[in-house]
Amino acid sequence: MPRPILVRVARVLAAGLVLGACLLPVTGAQAAQLWVAGAENGGDDANSCTSASAPCRTIQAAVDKAPWGQASSIQFVGCGTFAPVNVYYYKFIGIVGNDGDLSCITIQPPPGRIAVTCQDHAVVTLQYVTLAAAGSGSSGFYGRQYCIADVVDVRYLGFPGGLHNAVTENSRLNCGGAVHVAGGAHSFATASDFSTVTLNCRLVVAAVPFASAFVTALDARIEMAGATIEDAGATGPQFAVMNSVLSKGKVVLPGTAPGTADRHSILR
Repeated sequence: MPRPILVRVARVLAAGLVLGACLLPVTGAQAAQLWVAGAENGGDDANSCTSASAPCRTIQAAVDKAPWGQASSIQFVGCGTFAPVNVYYYKFIGIVGNDGDLSCITIQPPPGRIAVTCQDHAVVTLQYVTLAAAGSGSSGFYGRQYCIADVVDVRYLGFPGGLHNAVTENSRLNCGGAVHVAGGAHSFATASDFSTVTLNCRLVVAAVPFASAFVTALDARIEMAGATIEDAGATGPQFAVMNSVLSKGKVVLPGTAPGTADRHSILR
């Protein structure tokens, strides 16, 4: 059974830290437990969603039923592909797939939509899931307005004409475990408007294209000097930053073209 992973959320928010710095297992006494399943496994949004025998049909219904201001863990009965989800306004949510199996749970938006949205002081952790687009112009993860998010052992398939990850408006994104980038996009991660992306995890990148750059930033910060990158031959620019800070140390970013930075940016 996959383990819940949200813990000590109040401390994270108070310290202004990314949630991945303090992920620990939790028990039912520490976090609300909610369950989701496909219709073939008994999923119904009219259910209480508080047990594996009465799961929601959609992740969104489970998020909507999660208590305000309390850590909640959403787990799954069986495998399946699920519709996009929006985590909002002081909801603290962990979406946890099947331990170690990234092919079991997929979140797939229709063309032009976002798989997972985090906004308005929400906290989100994704673990053991795949994000995949159903068409052009979709994006995997989008955080805005003080969102704090972690992607831990997550797989990204192709997002043609879209982004794998984007954070804006004072938001933060961190990665953990092994993040598999199995499909291309305009960019794997982009940050803007005083947001921070921290990619100090293991990044396993396939031979896929990044049209804009692997990472991009505008008035933001990207930290990845502690990353371990396994690049099979991704194409495109390594980075593109404007009025931003990119800390990469000796890490060689995926891409076949050198990065670009305007004179107001800091590279270190």
